Amino acid sequence: MNKKITGFTIIELMIAVAIIGVLSAVAVPAYKSYVLRSKVSEALVMSSKYQSEVSECYQNMASLPDCDALTHGIGENQAGKYGTVSVLDGIITYTFNASGVDDDLNGKTVQFTPNATGANNALNFVCTSNVASDALPNSCTNSSSIVVSSAESANSSSSSSSSSNSDEIPATMPCPTGYTWLRASANQYNNGWPAFGSCAKDSQDGPGMPPIGGCPSGTTWSSATNICAKN
Repeated sequence: MNKKITGFTIIELMIAVAIIGVLSAVAVPAYKSYVLRSKVSEALVMSSKYQSEVSECYQNMASLPDCDALTHGIGENQAGKYGTVSVLDGIITYTFNASGVDDDLNGKTVQFTPNATGANNALNFVCTSNVASDALPNSCTNSSSIVVSSAESANSSSSSSSSSNSDEIPATMPCPTGYTWLRASANQYNNGWPAFGSCAKDSQDGPGMPPIGGCPSGTTWSSATNICAKN
């Protein structure tokens, strides 16, 4: 007696393929987001100990500009698996490696800026980053939207023929505590000055700092000159 050989029908195969497609569409982005968040968590973990050290430094010195790495009980800058933590003027910055991490994280930063709350010299650390929002914890704010894009600058400069190139430079940028955005003047810019500006110390007795979230579009922070220099 011959046995009847049976198999999957074409409809059953199509249903199976459709189910696999739906699962892939949902699972792959979720997994990628999970991987990014796990890497960003290193920035939070490594920065936590520096927050305690900066707070103790501020309690003793009552001045954040005195709170740098390797001073007043603050540890040295530390390299992790995906990036490096540095401390300057009490500001804790985790910078992802320029390559080898993830295209969405390479060169990005997570910054913790201390703000004095007043009572007993206590500090409150504000977390900002230019990492995509879906990879950040709820306690951290994505600040990349405040950077003026090159397209917006082009539209702004072309809207009026009488406006100078200096209009492309943001009038204000978010700066760390104790710093104020100082942009290039129209005369400097139009005479070939290679910078957009920098966050200058309010006391004017120290080097500039990059804006929170990074330099304006079309510029890169120059550690040699402490300015956002045109690319």
